Amino acid sequence: MKKSTNVIMLLLLFVCLVSLPLLGQGKAKALKGSIVYLKIPYKCFQGKVSFWGNRVFKGTIRSSENGITVNNDADWRLSAFPPLIEYKVKKIKADQAGASEVELTSDIYPNVKLSIGRNKLDEYFPYVVATKEEVDEYRKETYRLLAAKFFDGTPIAVLSEEKKIALCTFAHVTASGTTMGSTIYKDNLYLVVDLGSDTNVYNELRLNQAQRVSKVLNERLLTILKAFTIPIKDELNIFGLKLEFLIPHRSFADENTEPVEDKLEIYAPIDLILQFSEADITSQQFIDGCIVIVDGNRISVPLAGY
Repeated sequence: MKKSTNVIMLLLLFVCLVSLPLLGQGKAKALKGSIVYLKIPYKCFQGKVSFWGNRVFKGTIRSSENGITVNNDADWRLSAFPPLIEYKVKKIKADQAGASEVELTSDIYPNVKLSIGRNKLDEYFPYVVATKEEVDEYRKETYRLLAAKFFDGTPIAVLSEEKKIALCTFAHVTASGTTMGSTIYKDNLYLVVDLGSDTNVYNELRLNQAQRVSKVLNERLLTILKAFTIPIKDELNIFGLKLEFLIPHRSFADENTEPVEDKLEIYAPIDLILQFSEADITSQQFIDGCIVIVDGNRISVPLAGY
């Protein structure tokens, strides 16, 4: 029975992969000043952090059997959630080789610079971005594809399609996550949401490791953990939620110092999340009951410590 179920899941994933080119056939046009919504996951780009902490992502767009490659990756569509964040087309120009250089800007999110194959701008641009009218349908179809990838072969695979979509929506929209999955930790099943990297670079001279963790918990992660009660309601098979988050930091006293990233992992049992969401325990009691790990070492976090 298990073997036949796995075969069905593999066939479903194959059908999804075959249908991927259809997701690129959009209506977006490369026009300076136009508003577009980015499809390419941030993890597919080559990123750089400037001295001021700003991130710029670069991508080389070329042809593949299924449409395009992003930095030589043909499977970019199934690598992570699509940002689908609003960008403005700031610049379009041709380089010396005849490829199109396109710069997308945002007031909040990292700028994106794309090199699109020679004479391929109009053909490839709809693979890169969506119009506002296309966003909801593209997101829905991508969730269906990613759910098959993230949950195949795991206990979460038995959940209904509606529940899987709800979990994807939580991880992507509510948590602003990049990818998701599941893991067994201390014999318990946790849903895993990778939140990527903080857009801020923290000054080591002002905040030590525990203070940086305290800051991101207070300003972002506690809200995400509390919101997990909605998609997980009445689901008894999942023990808790694991969040993964990278926290960049460096000494601002030396302008030549490159940021390094602490890897934060939080294991939060669902029963503890429910108590916290219903105000039965304080935020400090909640975090004290979770397992908080930074770079492989468990730590305690005073939430008033910064």
